Amino acid sequence: MATTCPVCEQALPIGSTHRHRAEAILFFEESYLASREEPLSLGAGGYRADLVPEGTAEMLGVEVSRGPEDVRPMEEVTVELRFLHEPLVSYALLRSGAAFRILDGAKLAATGEIEKVWPE
Repeated sequence: MATTCPVCEQALPIGSTHRHRAEAILFFEESYLASREEPLSLGAGGYRADLVPEGTAEMLGVEVSRGPEDVRPMEEVTVELRFLHEPLVSYALLRSGAAFRILDGAKLAATGEIEKVWPE
């Protein structure tokens, strides 16, 4: 028997889990970028923040594993995200089309939308 993954909707054997990655479109806030001591570069990966799905207060840890070197305010940026706490934390709210905010501490860093999700 199988069940459906609540994140990527792929069929899974009952009782099994897997981790995910996602492609997302981000728009970084000018005030956030200006407040940083160093320019934000996503090219090397390693940028970690909390992603908050629209309409919730749920904070889901993500890492940008791929993105552009230079980030400018309110320019569309395509990134690859890694869901940091799966399978211990459910990321089911981050399906394709989900809108979200990115918080870096208490600061609003960016807004965005999940384009697609796939299993690792």
